[in-house]
Amino acid sequence: MKRSGHEPGAGNKFGAAKQASQGQRVDIGQVRALAEILGVMDLSEIEIEEGGVRIRVTRHATAKSTQVVLPVEPAPSPLPHPSGPAAAEPSVPLAEHPGVVKSPMVGTVYRRPSPEAKAFVEVGAEVKA
Repeated sequence: MKRSGHEPGAGNKFGAAKQASQGQRVDIGQVRALAEILGVMDLSEIEIEEGGVRIRVTRHATAKSTQVVLPVEPAPSPLPHPSGPAAAEPSVPLAEHPGVVKSPMVGTVYRRPSPEAKAFVEVGAEVKA
């Protein structure tokens, strides 16, 4: 195989390494089409082999700079403080609330002993402690 005299990336934004057997020519239109596919599909490399000719086109990643413009907004005005009395503290401390479930550890609740078995208790049923 004979390698062309161009190095990848020389002379254009896509590096194209072309290899052809003696007497065979590389179709430049095909190389351009492959380079276009790289850009459209956002690929970094594509390689084809057809009729004994192999064409590999690579694109070197470049950092895309994105400029973000934020609109200038005036500073918000302070919110008025409520002049009424502060919210009343709960009469029962949360730890002593009758709806609190005390547990020595965090765990998983299993509603049934196995996937095929009947549930221990149905949702909404009353249970005795």
